[in-house]
Amino acid sequence: MKRLACLLILIVTLPVVAADLFELYGKKDYRAAEEALNAQLDRDPFDPLSHYNLGVVAQKQGRRGTALYHYLQALQAAPDLKEARNNLDTLATDLHVTIPKRLTEPGGDIVPVMLLFFLFLYLFVGTLLAYLARPGWKLRLMLVPLFMLTVLFAVLFVVRYRDTGAQLYAVALTAAELKSGPDTALTAVGKVREGEVLEMTAASEGWIKAKSFQDNIEGWIHAPQIRHLTRRIE
Repeated sequence: MKRLACLLILIVTLPVVAADLFELYGKKDYRAAEEALNAQLDRDPFDPLSHYNLGVVAQKQGRRGTALYHYLQALQAAPDLKEARNNLDTLATDLHVTIPKRLTEPGGDIVPVMLLFFLFLYLFVGTLLAYLARPGWKLRLMLVPLFMLTVLFAVLFVVRYRDTGAQLYAVALTAAELKSGPDTALTAVGKVREGEVLEMTAASEGWIKAKSFQDNIEGWIHAPQIRHLTRRIE
């Protein structure tokens, strides 16, 4: 339902926004276009249209890592935005980077699973208390499916939460080296490409410990060289 509403907003607002941006594009005033789009993001950080257009602007300026970040960020709020998906796929191919499928494919909503878990937990606990108060074979028989359904939705909730919110991702804005520790003087353990997606595992004084999806190497990268990908949990 939320994705449908998001797409409807895109359809309504696209002509107005596109007209203003087309004028700035025609003048090649990309800095003004970027400032206007960032101002829109200040009001709505998840606005997929602003992220998509920021990707277009960054790509025209040759900042391909930043462009890839914005296309990927747009898809977090609007997984069906074909323009962002097409541009992302083309850019990822040009940069020779791998995009994890879980970041581009629509995931199931987490709220319905959570509600079902608490519903069956409530029913199970209520039935258990009723059985303890007045033992009977009917109540005892009801406890078995209720317990199984409660465990099922508990597992689904944990798995879905882990996939949508627990893992932290970032995009490398430029090519960079991964260090063995949070210091420029330490040994390099690998390299990341511009636009490469990283899984963040720790942080320390302006440095981020991250794992590369390209070669599975883990190391430390300077925080300004990456941008955190914000995932929306629904």
